[in-house]
Amino acid sequence: MASLLYKLETPEAGNDSLHLAGFRIASRKTQVKKLSGTGQRSILAAVMSKESAPTKATGGGGYTFADKVAGGFLAQMLKRRFPLEPDLGVIAELHFETRDIGHVLDDLMLVLKRGLDVTNCFVSVKSNRQLTKEGFNKEFVQDAWNEWKGSSGSGFDRSKDILGLIVGQIDDPTLQEWQTLQKQASSTTPERLSARLQGDGKSSNKIQRAIFDGLRQSADGEMDAVETARLAARVRVLRFSDANEGDFISSCAEIVRGGRVEDGAKLWARLVQLVSENRATGGYFGLPKLIHVLRPDFDLQDHPDLRADASKLDVVFLGKHQWRSRRDRHHHSPRSFG
Repeated sequence: MASLLYKLETPEAGNDSLHLAGFRIASRKTQVKKLSGTGQRSILAAVMSKESAPTKATGGGGYTFADKVAGGFLAQMLKRRFPLEPDLGVIAELHFETRDIGHVLDDLMLVLKRGLDVTNCFVSVKSNRQLTKEGFNKEFVQDAWNEWKGSSGSGFDRSKDILGLIVGQIDDPTLQEWQTLQKQASSTTPERLSARLQGDGKSSNKIQRAIFDGLRQSADGEMDAVETARLAARVRVLRFSDANEGDFISSCAEIVRGGRVEDGAKLWARLVQLVSENRATGGYFGLPKLIHVLRPDFDLQDHPDLRADASKLDVVFLGKHQWRSRRDRHHHSPRSFG
């Protein structure tokens, strides 16, 4: 379900601007401009490799791409928006740094729910280029196979769980070719896809074959083509650019009652701060917990605080109950006759 994207227009010279936790946004004079659908899923933020990326990513406040990615997921949780295909549902929980419970793709774990169906999505977030026309980064390939095979006791469910890769850099043609390949893997049998990609090339193109062949190259040797097709069906690649930060500020403005950009910026900064504070400790957020943390500082229009109304109802109910008790005692009390 494609969601509308928003961006903040650059303020004109002389306009005041607001700085919040390292995020520069426009003042009240700035317009929020609605964009047409881009055909790409609107999601979180890009992150950095734990080993190769610097401690701090671009953007002020010392927050990394990983913090912003997860902050975007929290915004989607509050808006009840789909991070992946609608059939997989909305985010019920977001877990950080899950290697201690056996996951190799351990930056984030999304728990998606649609009705009674639950899907876990294990996410690696990298700010650098992880997928080219020649294929996936070798480290991701190995991690994906280890997760797939449950090498560390992850308990990955091959029938429904998802392997996610969020990148900061990828060219459009490569992303489009991968998305086409992944959709084919999801919609046909692994045997047919394998045969198609290993055939005479008439039913697939060079880029798709290169990506598929690269996905087969595990450190344990070349993996079976049919099994690789099964793996490809469960992999999702999503792109985040730091320029999308305005999208999330606008989305947060929709969450806060009143819809002001300034309030949206404050909420966005708070979400990223919460991620930064909880990521190092392997914390998590579910929707009730997130609302509880935010409610003292934000009026969330989709999640109103009904406690005051409930207290008033309790007072009214108690008053009526006491009145009825007094009435009943008076009605049944013994009378004296002269």
